[in-house]
Amino acid sequence: MTAKCVSNGKAMSVTVQDALERDSQAAFAESAAKLEALFNDVQDEDLDLDFEDDEDEEDSDFSDLADVSSEDSREIDSSPTVLHEEATALLERVKELLGEFEGKERTQLEKLMTSLRASLAGEDIDRLQNVIDEATDTLIDLEV
Repeated sequence: MTAKCVSNGKAMSVTVQDALERDSQAAFAESAAKLEALFNDVQDEDLDLDFEDDEDEEDSDFSDLADVSSEDSREIDSSPTVLHEEATALLERVKELLGEFEGKERTQLEKLMTSLRASLAGEDIDRLQNVIDEATDTLIDLEV
């Protein structure tokens, strides 16, 4: 398989090999038996899968859904300290990559380095988050 990055035109080829015995009749029969067993299990449970019941969905309050406890929900830590650490790590990565690129890509990295330094020196956390997002996207595009 070959993938081509839209932004810089670089291409990467990947060969994927699997361990399946595609010509094996025994493997095919085993897979078919598993699918049939699953199908029979669903039929044995006698599930009511009638989706034609036109109940007014707008009035549904979804009260039957389980509440998500605060322990189960994960939030991204976007505190100023974490953002500064992330921006500093991105700045270091940009510095490392600077020598590997020329022309347009190098100019892009230099502008990114300037933006990261300015955002780290400033007090605007929203601007810092935006620059981090931009840097992440740029580095992904350049490294692919």
